[in-house]
Amino acid sequence: MKLFAVWHLLLLVYLFGIGSCATAPQAVNPYFEMPPEHLQIAERELFSLALHQQKNNKLRSSIGLWTRFLANNPRSFRGYNNLGMVYYANGQLSLALYTFETGLDLEPFDKKIKDNLKRALRFQVTLLRENKDYGAAIQSLKRIAKLS
Repeated sequence: MKLFAVWHLLLLVYLFGIGSCATAPQAVNPYFEMPPEHLQIAERELFSLALHQQKNNKLRSSIGLWTRFLANNPRSFRGYNNLGMVYYANGQLSLALYTFETGLDLEPFDKKIKDNLKRALRFQVTLLRENKDYGAAIQSLKRIAKLS
């Protein structure tokens, strides 16, 4: 009887272990949602408005707001990341890459910016391969490897 109880307990532990590994993947949010707390109220409102416009697919308006925000807060890696995502969504890949790189220069270990930059670089690799520009594609792949 004790052997049955031990076997039953092991089976439950095994099933619990498998169940904990089989959770649904978490959605990754590519944006910084919250402005830094040290900002003045008007700057936090500008950050929130730019993000709101971005999420509502008002890309031109969002680009203008993020540009204005960054003119007042040139060291905001969060602002550069979010502006990079607008450029990416708007098909402005070169500007997106430049903007992500600027944000990463300000905050070199930030995972969100690195992931967004890698995503944009992978898309660039796809475009370069389609255009048979293999040398440039290889350079972008090397940059991705360096970021990983």
